[in-house]
Amino acid sequence: MNARERVLTSLAHKEPDRVPFAMTELTPGFSEKFTAMTGSTNVHEYFEADMRHVDFLGMSDEELESKYRCYHSHDVERFNDWGTGFKRGSMYHFEHFIPSLTDARSIKDIESYPLPDYSNEKYWGHLRQQVEEYHQRGLAVGGRLEMTLFEVAWQIRGMDNFMMDMYLHPEWNELLLDRIMEIRIFMAEKLAESNIDILMLGDDIATQQDMLLSVEHWCRFFQPRLTKIIDAARRVKPGLHVSYHSDGNPSKVIPALIDAGVNVLNPVQPECMDPQWVKSVYGDRISLFGAIGTQSVLPFGTPNEVIDNVKERIATLRCGGGLLLAPTHVIEPEVPVENLIAFVKAVKEYGVY
Repeated sequence: MNARERVLTSLAHKEPDRVPFAMTELTPGFSEKFTAMTGSTNVHEYFEADMRHVDFLGMSDEELESKYRCYHSHDVERFNDWGTGFKRGSMYHFEHFIPSLTDARSIKDIESYPLPDYSNEKYWGHLRQQVEEYHQRGLAVGGRLEMTLFEVAWQIRGMDNFMMDMYLHPEWNELLLDRIMEIRIFMAEKLAESNIDILMLGDDIATQQDMLLSVEHWCRFFQPRLTKIIDAARRVKPGLHVSYHSDGNPSKVIPALIDAGVNVLNPVQPECMDPQWVKSVYGDRISLFGAIGTQSVLPFGTPNEVIDNVKERIATLRCGGGLLLAPTHVIEPEVPVENLIAFVKAVKEYGVY
């Protein structure tokens, strides 16, 4: 069984030859340690992970400067494709978010704000070939579209403003989210056309204790739009797996996510969600993607403790498939390289069905 078959079998809630695993990205600090120890600059290739990712290309720095500089002061160092500005923070992979539309005074300001236009093939023309090359190597492919709605919107408007607008100017949020949704629908369709295996959606909608916003507001503002994005992708590729990412504890909206069409939950952060509980309650309708803590065992455990943690996850979560093990977030500098090696070794040794 190759890697793609392994992932698709598990996500179909069947048991493959072994539990599949994926890797997350590396922070610069960890990447330096990893390359110094292994000689490799590609963690996915080095560990022979079962999954790779594809993504739209972004706009050039010149395009972004021309489009969004007028919304920011000159101390902003860079912009993303949505016009959010960034300034360097305390470490070289931490940055301050600078919202671009905090001074909106009417719905016309929301309507006229320039959002990215990805219609040009230069942003997505590479996708089909890239996916095909991965498939020829027997690898599963995820199409990245995280930070789908909520995070894009509040980073444009500002968190305080966006949250208050749910009560004071809900029509402003409706318009901004509708505009973002239409772009995401186009992007989801293009990713589905490229024959990806998993459409990777998501927003950080929760703290480690509870939701960042009420379930009622999430279901009003986000669930219907998420449903439209998923439906559009599955019209292009029926049966496409859809993953939803939220750090923290989004357990209150798992039923609503399933109703929207999500069938893979990521990252199932064990510091604030019990993966075994998620499996026992929702495991017949949703697969678990993640479950190896990057706040606990990976940075602070020993290699043997990492192995024991992986063995426990496999023992409690693998029955009937529906499991794709991975670290729950990017790998920070505090993580010993030996612990990441132990994670992969344990999956390959103890994940056999």
